[in-house]
Amino acid sequence: MKIAFFVALLSLSSSLFAESTQKSCFSIKGMHCGSCRDKIESKLKEDPGIKSADVSVKKEVGDIEFDPEKIDEAKIVALIAEAGYKGIKTECQK
Repeated sequence: MKIAFFVALLSLSSSLFAESTQKSCFSIKGMHCGSCRDKIESKLKEDPGIKSADVSVKKEVGDIEFDPEKIDEAKIVALIAEAGYKGIKTECQK
C-alpha cells in the first residue's frame, strides 16, 4: 500500500513540474550563410522559453521547440526580426 501511494505521488509530482513543449516551423527569409543561421539560433536561444532552434539556410526554415507557457509564436517571429530576418509561421516538413 505504501509503495503504491509513493508511486502515485511521484507520478503526480513529475507531471506537475514537467514543462510542456511545442514544435513550430518558420519560413525564414534573408539568410545567405552559416553566420546568418548562427545569428538567428543565438537570438532565439537567448529566450528561456526556447528549448531548441534548428535553422537551415538551404531550406530557409527554422524548426523551433518551445514552452508555450513562456513564449508564443508571435514572439518567436519578433525574435527572428530582431536578428534581422523575416520569419513566417509555416507547416513543418516531414
